[in-house]
Amino acid sequence: SYQQATDMAVLWLERLGLRQLAQQRPGEMSGGQMQRIAIARALAAQPAVIFADEPTGALDQTTGHEIMSILMRTARQTGAAVVVVTHDSNVAAFCDATVTMRDGRLSSPQQSQPTAGGAR
Repeated sequence: SYQQATDMAVLWLERLGLRQLAQQRPGEMSGGQMQRIAIARALAAQPAVIFADEPTGALDQTTGHEIMSILMRTARQTGAAVVVVTHDSNVAAFCDATVTMRDGRLSSPQQSQPTAGGAR
């Protein structure tokens, strides 16, 4: 229902610290805010697979870390798969496995090692 969709959208805006932007138009937001809105929109839809192309590209390192933590934690809780494309090794470290593309060729999947404290 419309009300359920609205409630879910507001919930994700709050989780990502964006509740104050609910009434703003995209042209009134920074690139980082629009990127976090896009992630909130994707998570609100409760997808089985989340495709994220440079999900932290417009974010500072601290905010990017927070967003990746939320994204991966949510995926684990809901059983969703996350496919991330990134040039950032810090973002790739959040993933359980990585595949590298070099000169149009894919490497074999590499299992990631847990980070300090197990936070991934």
